Amino acid sequence: MAPIDYRTQTALITGPSSGIGAECARQLAQRGAALVLVARRESKLKDLAGELHSRFGVSVTVIPADLGAPDASTQLAHEVARLGLTVTTLITTPASGPTARSPMRIPNALPRRYGSTWRQSSR
Repeated sequence: MAPIDYRTQTALITGPSSGIGAECARQLAQRGAALVLVARRESKLKDLAGELHSRFGVSVTVIPADLGAPDASTQLAHEVARLGLTVTTLITTPASGPTARSPMRIPNALPRRYGSTWRQSSR
């Protein structure tokens, strides 16, 4: 399998305000991936976006959203489409993804409605 050229990838990360989500964002930014950061705390997202853009020169889009809302995945899918983004990688952190209290199901919402390609990683 050929190595991934992260400079051609756009990763959507839920819950990157701190912890493992923030570290995933840093690791992908270091490799050159464009990022879409999604969480409730817009100020934290903007701080992280500024850090990643300054350190690594990557494009970082911030989408503040309460992913615990019943229609969160639909609203997020519409916003991603409105911005013209093509998401190639999805990372949901435990605090915000399907394992949390949230009914959100991003992997099912975006590809079916907007034709995005999702790749799951075991890492």
